[in-house]
Amino acid sequence: MWRDRLQGHAMVANLLALLAGLAVCTILLAAAELLVRAFWNGELPTQTQFPRDYYITDSAGITKPRPDGRYRFTCSRRRDGTTIYDVVYSVDRLSRRMTPVRETAARDKFLLFFGCSFTYGEGLPDGQTLPFYVARAATSYMPYNYAFHGHSPAELLAKMESG
Repeated sequence: MWRDRLQGHAMVANLLALLAGLAVCTILLAAAELLVRAFWNGELPTQTQFPRDYYITDSAGITKPRPDGRYRFTCSRRRDGTTIYDVVYSVDRLSRRMTPVRETAARDKFLLFFGCSFTYGEGLPDGQTLPFYVARAATSYMPYNYAFHGHSPAELLAKMESG
């Protein structure tokens, strides 16, 4: 009988702890929201210059870089104009971001990279992207970077469905 009472008290204590934790989280999120609204002036902190005609939309409705090109991107701070990055993206004939590798003949397998700007290498030169470093470690694999700004797994699914 006393065990049942202890278990009942433990359940009540756990429920109260859960509710207190949720209340603290809600208060912290509300405070963070108020701070952001108080101090953010609505202007984006950076400004990115995209080249004209950099991307196209294919028949499946997927955006990708225009094939066979070298495209220069700059990003700077709005406040003082300081350059954050100034890079050139190289794109092959199949609209893939080029990944420079050594000894291409020895690479008899391949790696396909899909994803967003992180995988694409936003702000990075061709030789500093994620696919570059993976290919440098996996010397028997040829990397192909199909990632692009703003993409997600949905683009991979659309590409697979459209052939």
